[in-house]
This record gives sequence, structure tokens and C-alpha cells, in this order.
Amino acid sequence: MDRGTRTSVSFPDFQDFQRSCTQFDAFIVDRITGTTLSVGDRAERATGSVVSANYFDALGVRPFMGRGFRPEEDFGRNAHPVTVVAYLTWKQRYGGDPNIVGKTQMLNGIPHTIVGVAPEGFYGPLSATRFNSGARLDAGDL
Repeated sequence: MDRGTRTSVSFPDFQDFQRSCTQFDAFIVDRITGTTLSVGDRAERATGSVVSANYFDALGVRPFMGRGFRPEEDFGRNAHPVTVVAYLTWKQRYGGDPNIVGKTQMLNGIPHTIVGVAPEGFYGPLSATRFNSGARLDAGDL
């Protein structure tokens, strides 16, 4: 696939791919997007990714602190806004707070619970793209 090609897939199709594909170990969703990140009284534009719950596991990436996403956080009763912040975001915006997991940050005006910090140097599968935050996949975000 040409890296410049953007392909959209519906959430039900994504679920079907995950369930029925035998040719790949995993399918992931990674949609790079702009967001407004609010920390305290300071708001700024940031780049982030909306990703599927299996994102970190499929890439074999273990968070530096906390955890990645859980399958039940993708949809249904347990779906609630959670995020894994980038290591640099944790250092620069949160001063390396060792108690960051469980705190809340605002993304586009919606509170997201911080469940983890990505490892230092991890910027997602596209090396030119800075990974600032990840939010759980939401069917409306595809």
C-alpha cells in the first residue's frame, strides 16, 4: 500500500477484519489527528492518534508507566475516554509526575483518564509522526 493513501474503514468492518483474518497477526487502527490538549489553565494544539485497543500489544510496545488499552475500552458499557501520553508530553507538560496514571487531561474539551505513558522514543508506527497522545477508539472517530 502507498503510505500516501488514506483508507477508511468502518468500526464494524474493523471488528470483522480482526475476527476473520488469518493472514495477519493483528489489525490496528491508528488515525493521526489534531486535538486541543488542556492542562490546567493552558490549552494548545497537539497532534495525537486515535487508536484501537490492541494498538500497543500488536506493535509489541509496553508502556513506560501504567498500561496500554484494554479491549473492553473500545466500545460498549466499559468504553470511556482513556489516553496514553507520550513520554515527552509526560516530561514537558506534566513535569515527569510519577503519579500521572489515573489523572485526567482534557482532549477537545472531553476529560480522558491517563492510563499510561508511552516509552521514551516511541512515536507510533510512522517514524516521522510525533506521538503525543492516544485515545481509545470510538466508533464515531473512524
